Amino acid sequence: MRTADDGWVYTFCHDFNKDGSEISDRSIYTSFFRALNIRYAYTDGTEPTFDIGGGTPLGRDMKKISELLYSEPLPRKEDLLAVDRESVTFESIDRDMFFDMMTAALNGKAHPVGNWSVYPEQGLLREHGYENGYAFQFGFVCECGVFEASFIDVLYPNDGAPCGYVQLSDMVDAGTATGEQSELFRVLSEISGGITGEDDLYFGDEKYKGETLASVDLGRLYAMFEKIDAEDGVGLLFRIEEGTPESEELTDLWGGV
Repeated sequence: MRTADDGWVYTFCHDFNKDGSEISDRSIYTSFFRALNIRYAYTDGTEPTFDIGGGTPLGRDMKKISELLYSEPLPRKEDLLAVDRESVTFESIDRDMFFDMMTAALNGKAHPVGNWSVYPEQGLLREHGYENGYAFQFGFVCECGVFEASFIDVLYPNDGAPCGYVQLSDMVDAGTATGEQSELFRVLSEISGGITGEDDLYFGDEKYKGETLASVDLGRLYAMFEKIDAEDGVGLLFRIEEGTPESEELTDLWGGV
C-alpha cells in the first residue's frame, strides 16, 4: 500500500491458494489494484473521487492497469512479472510505484488477519448535518481486518465552497487555521495514526473522549466510531444514495459506487 498527502491510497492485492501456490484457473481474477481517496469526497470540489472517469489522467491510467491485469486469458504471476515497465506509461500514477507494488504483492506472503475482518475494505463516512457548526469525517482502508490507512477531518459548512464545506486539514495546510484548530488537527492525526499503528478504532478514547478543542467535541468522534462499530461497518457503504441519506447519523460519501 502507498499513501499520498492528498488522501489518495493505492493498494495492490494478489490472491493465491492456502498452500501458497498460484491459482491456475485463468477464469479467476487474482490480482487487484485500487486507487481511492480517504481525505476528499470530491476533487476540485466538484467531481466525486470515487468516480474515476476514463476522461481523467487517473482514469486513463486505471484503464491501462485494468487491461494489464484483466485481459483474457487472465494473466498469472509469471506473466505479470515478465511485463517490461519501460513499455508502460502513466499520466498520473507513478509507474515505478505501481510496478514495485505489483512485484511485492506477487512475491509476498498472506496478509495477517486483524480485529475488524467483517468491515468493508474501505470507507469515507461523515456525520449527517452540521451539529454545532461542524461534522466529523472518517476515511479508512481496512485490509483483512487490519486498518492500513485512516484520515480524520472536520468539515465546516461554507456556502461559498464548491462542495458546500471547508475541511480543517485544508485550513491547516493553507495556514488559515487558528492555533486551537491546528492543535485539534494534530490530535486528530494522532488518533488516526493510532488507529492504523495499533489497529484500534478507539485509540485515544480514554485520553480524548471528554475533551473539547476549538469548540469541537471529541466525544462525538468516538460516538461516531461506536455507530460504525455497532454495524461492523457493514451496510455503511453503498447503501446511501448521494443527496438522500437514509441514516440520520452517518452519511456515506461513496454511496452509489
